[in-house]
Amino acid sequence: MENSQRIAHLFDQSETIKLSEHTLLNSSHGKAENIYLIKKGAIKVFKKKQGELFILSIGFEGDVIGLEQLFNDSVNDKYYYAIPGTEIKQLSIAPLQNTLKTNSQINMEVLQYISEMTDQVEVNLMNVTQRSVTCNMANLLLKLNSIKCNGIIPCVVTTKDLANLIGTTINYVYKTLQNLESKKIVSFKDRRLRIVNNELLKQLAANGKN
Repeated sequence: MENSQRIAHLFDQSETIKLSEHTLLNSSHGKAENIYLIKKGAIKVFKKKQGELFILSIGFEGDVIGLEQLFNDSVNDKYYYAIPGTEIKQLSIAPLQNTLKTNSQINMEVLQYISEMTDQVEVNLMNVTQRSVTCNMANLLLKLNSIKCNGIIPCVVTTKDLANLIGTTINYVYKTLQNLESKKIVSFKDRRLRIVNNELLKQLAANGKN
């Protein structure tokens, strides 16, 4: 993400960590200790609701995860799960908080990044409510297809994740995927989802109609 470039330099001294399997990066039982820059792959952000994990968002290459914890003294209530093959850089929150207190330039960069990300979340939420389920699905699949893996489902997300991310039901996710498969845009065999025509998917994402 282009917006993250202004704060990516904060991770210059951090080593790249390669994760070969699904990895829980944090615990929601206390304050977050690190923030993460995604160099490759994706991190799924969950929150527990009524005893079940509910996906809130997915961070992709270039995104910074957990930055809001820099200005939040409360207990972290989110879980960060990295998918297999993800590469990250991590930065301890405590020393960065001290840097923000003494370096106004970095403090401004971080605040501006958070502000831009908040604005983008609001825009995304508005788009989800105004576009069709098929259009929302197409836009999400385009992002997920940037991750090189053997099937978006189950390697990156589940059908439940897709439903929660675009605000619909699991049954409607299946119907939408069947519709996309009939148009030869995706392949959904043996519960493994692959994109077979990225150009048609882009057209569908831009169209906004079922």
